[in-house]
This record gives sequence, C-alpha cells and structure tokens, in this order.
Amino acid sequence: MIRKLLFVSTIIFVFISCEKPPAANDIGPLPSAQQGGIFILNEGGFNNGNASLTFFDFQKQTMTDDVFFNANNRHIGDVLQSMTIYNGLAYLVVNNSKKIEIIDATTFLSKGTINGFNSPRYILLINSTKAYVSDLYDNHIAVVDLPSKSIIKKIPCAGATEQMVFINNKIYVTNTLQKSIYIIDPTTDLLMDSIKLSYGPNSIVQDSSNKIWVLCSGSKTNNIAAGLYRINPNNDSVEFALNGINPTGIFGATKLCVDGTKSQLFWLNTDVQSMNINDTVLLSTPFIRAFKNNFYGLGVDPRTQEVYLSDAIDFAQRSNVYIYNSQGGNTGVFKSGINTNGFYFYYK
Repeated sequence: MIRKLLFVSTIIFVFISCEKPPAANDIGPLPSAQQGGIFILNEGGFNNGNASLTFFDFQKQTMTDDVFFNANNRHIGDVLQSMTIYNGLAYLVVNNSKKIEIIDATTFLSKGTINGFNSPRYILLINSTKAYVSDLYDNHIAVVDLPSKSIIKKIPCAGATEQMVFINNKIYVTNTLQKSIYIIDPTTDLLMDSIKLSYGPNSIVQDSSNKIWVLCSGSKTNNIAAGLYRINPNNDSVEFALNGINPTGIFGATKLCVDGTKSQLFWLNTDVQSMNINDTVLLSTPFIRAFKNNFYGLGVDPRTQEVYLSDAIDFAQRSNVYIYNSQGGNTGVFKSGINTNGFYFYYK
C-alpha cells in the first residue's frame, strides 16, 4: 500500500497558496506519535466505508494519510465521528459502523473494538474503567466498561445526544433534538436534572473559570435562533445568554471550541465566530469569513492557538484544511481526507 506523505515548512506547519495543494510522496515505515502530533478525522462518504485517520508528526513535520489502515491492514469503517485519547489509547468513534475502535496512540495498532451501539457520536472517559458514549438514534447514553470493552448499561436520554463534559462529579450532556442539556450522576448512572436553554444544544466546553459554555444550533428552516450560554456548574444556573444568533448554513451554529488558555471561544455558523469569555456581545464581523468555502471541521491548537478549519467542498472529494493564526491571518492550507470533521491535538 502506497502511503501519502505531505512535506511542510520547518518554520510553520504549512505555507503554500490555496490554489496549489502540496504534493504527495511515497514513504517507507509509518511515523510514530511518540513526540505527539495532530490527528485529523476524516468521515469519508456516508455508507462508503472509507473513513480515515490522518496524522501530522510534530517532530518530523510530516503528514501521513490513513494511518489506521496502514497499521492494521483494514479500514476504520463508515463515518469517523470523533476521538479522544486516554492512558495512551485512542478511542475512535465510528458512527455509521456502530462501533468504537481502540488503537495505540503512538503506533496506531489496534487494541480492540467496542460494539453494540446504534449510532455512537462521542465518548467521555471518566477513568481507566468507565466511559460514557452518546448516540444519535438510541435515546440512551451507553455506559461502557473499558477493561471488558462492553456496554454494561444504558441511561435513558430521549433525543440525539452529542458532546459531554465531566465537571464537579456531574456529566453534562448536549442533545440536538431538545431545548435542554441533561445532567447525569456518574456514581449512580441516573439522570439527575436538566437545564433549559434553546433548541439544539450540540457542543460544550469548559473555560478557565471552570464554567460551562453550550452552543445551541437553532434552526434556519424553522426560524429558531441559535444561542450561546454560560452555566455555573456549582448551582447549574445560566449566568449568561447570547440569544438571537441567526443560524446560517446547513447545520446552524455548531462546533464550539475553546483555545489553550480556555478564554477564547470559536464556533461555526457558516463563518467562524469568536468571542472572549468575558465579552457580553458578539462582534459584528466574523473572525474568519467563509466566502465560498464550506467550513465543516474546526479545531484550535492548545499551544500555538492556531485555528484549523476544514472545507468539505462538495462532501465527495478530499477536504482542504486551512490554518489561521490567533489574529485570523491565513498561514497555510493542505489536503486531508474526505469530509474532515475534526482535529485532535496530541501533546506528550
């Protein structure tokens, strides 16, 4: 199998014109993630079974396509939705294949599979033995026993559950078909409460003050505004609400991220919007304008504060990934896989 390698600048990650994608070259052995790197998640085409995982090596300043296939001689599956790393293991949530692939985060070699899901979306690792998995269609949160790689129970949560955070010994769960987020007690695995926000909570982050921020997509079709909310996890009160955001694009407002200082928020709403956690109003000018780009994936490097954006183009060809500095200046672009939807920054 010929592997594709992308050579990049030794000064910055990539510095090429948007019109001229970097050349691919044949390489030998797979890289190692020993020094850390960026995992780039590529969904592939729905029902095509061609999801892939791209890896950028910090030490060598090189990029390798499809490291999962090259390490294991098989494809990841259909629609790579998300990933997280815990204790040296990477958990790859493969949505339409109804499974989670586990690999060594350094060698990319398979360490097993967790099956039995309906349409898994995100995994939240609680400790070395327990995890929660959200699901698009199951109306439950799955509780996973990590040593046995099995689902041991399910917590009823009506709707389409998405991202989760673990704060103050409580699990906060977003749900794109509701107007509230759920709160789960991880000791009893019972639904404790909910917090009313607005339609379509889809992404959630923790800031430098340990407050929770939730982005609600809204609905352009149903004329429902998007919203951004700050929650105090000490009393589960809504402290701040940015209501009335006009949801644009196919998915409305999505992909809420926070930078490495946990003080600057970013999200997609056709353009890239940004707001400091201490601001009270949204700037009238987007942080990055989409123009003709179809922005689909968003990530912020926690060390360099660089913003990574994928353009899915037509959802059929390989995505473009653009890099911007913390001031919004474009510093490079490269080709990734089909439908790049996210980035995982792995620092050792």
